[in-house]
Amino acid sequence: LVEPAKVLFLNNAINHGVFTPIGTEQAMEMGKSILFMIESNPGPGLGLLLAYCVAGKGETRSSAGAAAIIQFVGGIHEIYFPYVLMNPIVILGPMIGNIVGIFTLSALGGGLAAAASPGSIIAEMLMTPRGGYLANIAGIGIAAVVSFLISVFLLKFFGKDASLEEAQAQVAASKAASKGQAVPAASAGASVSAKDVRKIVFACDAGMGSSAMGATMVRNKLKDAGITDIEVIHFPVGEIPGDCQIVVTHHELSGRAAQRAPQARIIPIKNFMGAPEYNTLVQELLDARKGGSAPAPAAAEEAPAAAEHPILLEKKNIVLNCKPVSPEEAIKAVGKRMVESGYVEESYIQGMLDREASFSVAIGSHVAIPHGTEESRKAIKKTGLIVMTYPEGIQWGDELVRLVVGIASTGEDHLGILGKIVEVAETEEDTDKLVDDATVDQLYKLLNGLE
Repeated sequence: LVEPAKVLFLNNAINHGVFTPIGTEQAMEMGKSILFMIESNPGPGLGLLLAYCVAGKGETRSSAGAAAIIQFVGGIHEIYFPYVLMNPIVILGPMIGNIVGIFTLSALGGGLAAAASPGSIIAEMLMTPRGGYLANIAGIGIAAVVSFLISVFLLKFFGKDASLEEAQAQVAASKAASKGQAVPAASAGASVSAKDVRKIVFACDAGMGSSAMGATMVRNKLKDAGITDIEVIHFPVGEIPGDCQIVVTHHELSGRAAQRAPQARIIPIKNFMGAPEYNTLVQELLDARKGGSAPAPAAAEEAPAAAEHPILLEKKNIVLNCKPVSPEEAIKAVGKRMVESGYVEESYIQGMLDREASFSVAIGSHVAIPHGTEESRKAIKKTGLIVMTYPEGIQWGDELVRLVVGIASTGEDHLGILGKIVEVAETEEDTDKLVDDATVDQLYKLLNGLE
């Protein structure tokens, strides 16, 4: 990512160092120059940021609107650099938009009387000579539209889920390097010795589904490795406890996690199911304990008998061999069954859709776990689950999903079933076999812990 960032800063330097002096000479002779608008035209950057508002994901999508206002009105063009770095191919949108904008300005006789600094719409209008407003507005507007259309297309078909925070760090590093300054290290939270780790927190948006499954996976791996003195728990990212040493979270939430738990080491991951970082972490903790003394293992708690667990998954809510649909339709189907079963109020469905819009509930291993946001939990009447299989698969963003498990939970009762899902669907191959061989009776007994 650093190299594309250097290109962006070099482009700015060339524009200021070459176009501005030549443009000034032209303006003295002709009263205006189109060269002043090659770099300062806010239209291409506006189009790119608006495209992220439409086709972006998670934190990137929610932040793009504010960035667009800052870029267009404030003239801070560097604010869209991280959005380019996350998906370098989208640079074609602003590039082509600028080309079309320049052509429009040239055809209509646009240009500025002096350099617009910063490159905001306000500065552009202030530097527009009398009689040139129509041409300049057309050049800015058309550049924005072309940049938007191309960027939306590229994001929809070639865009990938990336970390805005990491891209911003890369921009900062490139900017520092271009000035000959020391490059700041990427923030990964506090430095924590593996020997001192006693509490690991898995954090997601609502703390109900994906983080719980990730926590279960690591808890099992630690147990298999003989490490029993580390507590592994799950929380919403906004409620991370202050006494943890490690926080594992989705990479788009890593910034919020670092703010909430500055004392902790942050481990960003892409998927909560089967993330390669889990094995690395467990091995690191195991090596640390081999190299020094560790506290005596805590006594293992005996698991309660299966009969003591409430039956949360009813047979009527296990639906097999569903036909492929869109992720939104799959979420609505799960939500409808939750409403019909008396688990939730209808408003919970919108909470599930909002959760998907913020962060995908496809968690890897061909599994998706639709559930609501933290705010929508008030619409839950009682804990319940819905299981639906899609043998042909659903294209869920970048993931293929064949097993959909909807969750509505008022507490922690559902963790037993999530733990069972972790056991039987840890890998894509496990999930595929489960879906291909599934019967209602088998899933009912298996996931309710009755066998």
